[in-house]
Amino acid sequence: MIGFERPEVLILLLGVLPMLYAGLKADKRFKEGLWASKILTFSLIVLALTYPFIETSSQLTEDPELEVLEDRSMSTEILEDPELEFEDVEKTSRVIASGNSSNLKDGIVRNIERNGNYLLKTDLQSDQSLEGLEDKINERNATLNLLKTDTKDDISVSINGPDSTVPGADNRYKVETYSTVDSELEPSVKVNGEPVGLEDTDEGRWSFEESFENEGVQTIEAEIDYDGYFNSNQKYYKAVDVREKPETLILGERGSLGEQLETFYNVEHTSSLPEDLSDYHSVIAKQDFDETELVDYVAEGNGLVHTGDLEEDYDILPVSPTGEDQDTDGAQIMLVIDASHTTGTEGPTGNIEESIDIAYALVDQLPGNNEVGAVAYQQEAYLISEPEPLVYNRENLKEDISRIETEGNTFHHKGLKGAEDALGDEEGNIIMISDGIIHPLGEEENTYEKASDIASRLSQQLITVGVGEDTNEEFLRELSNLGGGTYMDAEESSQLNFMFDAGGAETGTGELGVLDSTHFITENLEVSAQVLGFNPVEPKTGSDRLVASADGEPFLTTWNYGVGRVASFTGDDPDLSNLMSQEPSLVTRTLSWTVGDPERNREEWLNIESAREGETVDVRSSENFEKLTREGDNLYTGEIEPKSTGFHNFEGKTYSYNYNKQIERIGYNEENKDIISRTGGHIYEPGDEEDIVSDLETHAEREVTTEKSLTGYLLLLILVIFLSEVGYRKYRGKK
Repeated sequence: MIGFERPEVLILLLGVLPMLYAGLKADKRFKEGLWASKILTFSLIVLALTYPFIETSSQLTEDPELEVLEDRSMSTEILEDPELEFEDVEKTSRVIASGNSSNLKDGIVRNIERNGNYLLKTDLQSDQSLEGLEDKINERNATLNLLKTDTKDDISVSINGPDSTVPGADNRYKVETYSTVDSELEPSVKVNGEPVGLEDTDEGRWSFEESFENEGVQTIEAEIDYDGYFNSNQKYYKAVDVREKPETLILGERGSLGEQLETFYNVEHTSSLPEDLSDYHSVIAKQDFDETELVDYVAEGNGLVHTGDLEEDYDILPVSPTGEDQDTDGAQIMLVIDASHTTGTEGPTGNIEESIDIAYALVDQLPGNNEVGAVAYQQEAYLISEPEPLVYNRENLKEDISRIETEGNTFHHKGLKGAEDALGDEEGNIIMISDGIIHPLGEEENTYEKASDIASRLSQQLITVGVGEDTNEEFLRELSNLGGGTYMDAEESSQLNFMFDAGGAETGTGELGVLDSTHFITENLEVSAQVLGFNPVEPKTGSDRLVASADGEPFLTTWNYGVGRVASFTGDDPDLSNLMSQEPSLVTRTLSWTVGDPERNREEWLNIESAREGETVDVRSSENFEKLTREGDNLYTGEIEPKSTGFHNFEGKTYSYNYNKQIERIGYNEENKDIISRTGGHIYEPGDEEDIVSDLETHAEREVTTEKSLTGYLLLLILVIFLSEVGYRKYRGKK
């Protein structure tokens, strides 16, 4: 391929050539043929000034190099570490994690270079998500390979669940085991020294419920009978502090939220904030409030949870309204399904399956903020479901529709009357799916006239969909005209979902996901709820985005205001009723976080946070105990570093100290193995040295494109032409 570094000079040549040609032709003294030499010489000089080049490709073979990225965090001690020996291969090694840190994503990204080929020695257990890692690897055209070795035998056990609760509340605790061996061992669990039964929920996972009646620290201990590599991770200790219910004030109308929180909190309601808030640990604001009444309260160490619509910017909240209007209202739709024998599989038309398929597909495809209900009818109508947002009712409605059975005669007016009764005077849409056939008994009942009368008075738009080969299209089309709608045949019914897909419907609902799993609120919490409606907000600098929709709409954002804690829910309704029905723990954890230490309003209190090896135990107290330092009025803090795992005691209060978190999730993380294949890498095992070398050599061979300049050849050609012209002149006697 020929190219030019300065193509503009070539363009200049094309413009000058005609003038040069005209000038030389005008020179009468010039012999025929010499003008061509002048033009050619000039052209070649200009062409040389464009620096022409030709591209050539060649195979470049480099010496193969093996670059090892080594994870030396504590969890990898369980991996066998064979020494890789290679001939004629230069091996280098870099450490990407060590000790108590397993931030693999950051470690890998820091140590990869463009076009590199790397071998990972890791168990793929990471403190941070590896999501997006393959994109960063592929951007640099690099490749990750994994050396998967044998592991030492070990089993770990742990307990997840509330660290604090209130008397009488039901608490669910999960017991998990991680293993590098094939084992069906079930851990034994004791609560206050008494054995409890476990419910097997999944492979390596069990659970149990416990309600504590007395205040004070209760103990839970899990143990698995196995002699593994790490001796300490076969026992787990959990101290549960059962405390008096914290006082919570809800600002706004009474609703379901307060009733659901009464299990864990003493809840009071108010329409306006009292002057003295000192008795309350946290305030839940479901409505607008005067910020000046809460600033000092929160800054001094209390909590605030905001759940209402956000129309003005409060300095105290971690989010600001964007001022954008977001239409999250969907359509209200009532399906009317003809389930008479004329549409049944044994009738003359036999198209109940087609009717069900149309209704089922519509419910399945519509955005979740559309409110959809259904009525089936024969000689009478029966309600399948009131209109509800599909985000909460989609699967149940699909299942109910699929179970419709046919029987009886066809009274079309009964179906329309059933939809009318369900919707009342509310605006909406009725979609009638039927063959429209009127049989003699229907004629006796005057179903034609009665159905027409109902269609003409409906407050809703009526859309009719015809099914079957003998469809009474004329009747169905007349009904839709009377109802201000349209008629469709079965094939056109696929367009229905597009009719109700406008008005922000797609963004009106969303499945929630955790953005930060390291926060107290979201740690070990898998949020899979769906909510209807998001407020258009922007998180402020310094805030923590914990939960958002799949489209990135913020849903739960937190921050610290002074020494107080503030959380803002920016979706669902002010009572968070939909979230509470699906994922109540997200709400209760959020309120618990804003409450903080519920004992701080007492004159005397002691709070000890349990910890794990590699961490210190934090102590806060109203009294000046030994080893504590004064931080403020009636506030003393300190740190304890126990010498062994188990239950310990400080000034009469029990706390737990467990094995290092690094050795809880042991063995290879199978969920992260896909990272290797998505970067084009391989998973090797000990003994695959020849394959590793072969792949390294293949990677070391690469095609290199070079540019070879043609300028020198052009100059040589110019010189030959010039000397030829001089020789020609001498030969003809020119001076």
